[in-house]
Amino acid sequence: MLEKTKNFMYESKSKIGLVHAALACIGAVLLSYLTTMLLSSIIIGDFALKIIPSMILTPILMSFYGIWILFSKTRILAIKKICFTFVLLVVSLIFSIKVF
Repeated sequence: MLEKTKNFMYESKSKIGLVHAALACIGAVLLSYLTTMLLSSIIIGDFALKIIPSMILTPILMSFYGIWILFSKTRILAIKKICFTFVLLVVSLIFSIKVF
């Protein structure tokens, strides 16, 4: 049973599976949202100056994050990329809110 689980977790990706693609989509949306939140918290100005760059960059960042996650060899590497980037963005967001 353990061997079967290991084979499933470390399966090389010869084709894009449904789970891998769904994970990439969800991770890309989450990471792009956090990145634009960080950008909005850093920019000083009125609401329009904060929201317009985020509106323009969100779809671009979603595409880049999605492709970056999708080109992972295994599902574990895709989860690692999402988790590490998520933690980095949340910590940066917390520090930027406290500083600004």
